Amino acid sequence: MQISIESILSFLSNVIPELIGAAVGAFLGYYYGVIQDRKMRKEEEKGRQNAVVKSLLTELADIKSVLDKGLSGRNFSYPGISIDYLEILLTTDSFDSVVFSGSYQMLMIETQRKLTWFYRGCKRMNELGLQLEYREFNKNEAIAMKFKIKNIYDGLNEGVAEVIISLQRELDKPFEINLVRK
Repeated sequence: MQISIESILSFLSNVIPELIGAAVGAFLGYYYGVIQDRKMRKEEEKGRQNAVVKSLLTELADIKSVLDKGLSGRNFSYPGISIDYLEILLTTDSFDSVVFSGSYQMLMIETQRKLTWFYRGCKRMNELGLQLEYREFNKNEAIAMKFKIKNIYDGLNEGVAEVIISLQRELDKPFEINLVRK
C-alpha cells in the first residue's frame, strides 16, 4: 500500500478547513455564550436592584405622607405641657428587609448613608412615640421630649425628599413620587 503525496494533500485540504471551521465555531460559540451569560446576569442584578429601590421608594412615599400631616395626629398631655406626635408610627419594614437580605449593598454608598441616617431618625421617632404611649413623664422630661420629637421631625421632614431623589438616581427608568407638600 502506497500513499501518494497527492492523496495526502487531498486529505489535508479536506480535513484541515473542517477542523479550523469547527475550532473557530466552538470558540465563537463559547465566547458569545459567555458574553450573553454576563449580560443576563447584569440584567438580573439590575432588575433586583430596581425592585429594592422601588420597594424603598414606596415605603418612603408612605412615610412622607405621614410626615406631611405634621405633628398634630395625636396629642399627649402631661402636667403643664402638651406634646403633639405623628398620627401613626413610621413603617421601616422595607428598609429592614433590604438590610437583612444583603440587598443594601447593591445601592451606591452615598445612597446607603442617606438611607441609614433617615431610617435611624424614623426608628428614633418611633421609640419616642412608644415612650409617650407607655411611660409617665414629669414636666422637665416632657419638655425635653417635646423638643426631641420636634427636632427629629424637622430633620426627617427635610431629609425625605433628598433620600427619595437619591434613590431615584439608582433606577433605570423614573418612578413617580410626588415631592410637593399638600
